Amino acid sequence: MSYADFVLALHPAWLRGAWSRAWASAIGNALDAIGVRTTEAIQARLPSFAPEDSLPALGDDRALPRTTREPSKAYRSRLRRAFTTWRNAGSDRGVIDAIATLGFRARVRRNNQWNWDGHPGNVAPYWARMWIILDPPFALGPAPIAGGGAHAGDGSLCGISGDDAALIGPLLCTAHQWKASHAELVAVIVPLGGALLCGDGHQAGDGSRAGAGSVVYLEG
Repeated sequence: MSYADFVLALHPAWLRGAWSRAWASAIGNALDAIGVRTTEAIQARLPSFAPEDSLPALGDDRALPRTTREPSKAYRSRLRRAFTTWRNAGSDRGVIDAIATLGFRARVRRNNQWNWDGHPGNVAPYWARMWIILDPPFALGPAPIAGGGAHAGDGSLCGISGDDAALIGPLLCTAHQWKASHAELVAVIVPLGGALLCGDGHQAGDGSRAGAGSVVYLEG
């Protein structure tokens, strides 16, 4: 029942004419407006019910800004999981989940998980190094062919084009924000076609091509 109807219902039967109805509506509508605004104010702090324009403020409060590829439903869900998200900060899971908000699937490799450049295991000063590998699918353009008109040093990101090129900066910033403070991010590795060759005598970074594509290394 609205306040307008409630106020009118309080009137005795002989006081329910046109003027009484107008008076009840004036008082009741004002109370109804206060009730709506009170409800909205309470809901504004709840990610599941907050109006769309409240989400940026909720994100600022939780230090979880919305990414350009994150739909509203997914962002609301992440805001609800804020405490769990921050508990995972500094872990591989935290890095992977953070990069997922940009629309990328990622893996994390530590120095003791593969022989990247001849320093396997927890060997000082290499033990804290890490790499991030992006897995398809993603809409990355084909790697340019030498002699095909691409110029090294012209500011282009070799093999990365379109909307994904604009995400490289946020990708690296996100990786640094969510990795452990003591870990050194060596590179973000992007296989463009094929798969990374690991464990078969090849070392990532030695120039080997994976399948019919190539690999792009984004310096950490």
